[in-house]
Amino acid sequence: MNEAVNYITYMKKRIGELSIKRDKVKKLPNRSALDLGSSSASSSGINSCVVVHPFRGGVEIMISSGFGDQSWHLSTVLQAILEEGLDVVRCVSSQTIEGLLHTVQSEVTDPTKIDLSQLQTKLNDLISYYDDAGCGR
Repeated sequence: MNEAVNYITYMKKRIGELSIKRDKVKKLPNRSALDLGSSSASSSGINSCVVVHPFRGGVEIMISSGFGDQSWHLSTVLQAILEEGLDVVRCVSSQTIEGLLHTVQSEVTDPTKIDLSQLQTKLNDLISYYDDAGCGR
């Protein structure tokens, strides 16, 4: 029951965050999908975004990013996930019209010890640091 309440609270927070991002994107000049594909994530206004949610005895982490100069490395994110005590069991990267989508599925022995919103914030901050600093190349 407590996990359901936490998930609903998390989803409400995430909806608010996505609404803010949507409003920011609406304010950008119109761009076609081809324009987005040929420009970097930072120059097109599309930043990397991490979403974390429970998944079959573990956690699923989805990271979306635009095309172009991706300053952060997936290995950096995977290392941070391992440091949180999660065991990565599956990692898939897919190309979409908007950019790249990385899906990481992990298992955890005690799901009650993982704070999903804290993990999401940590990973978003990590990726934002590399995007802003242009590090990690």
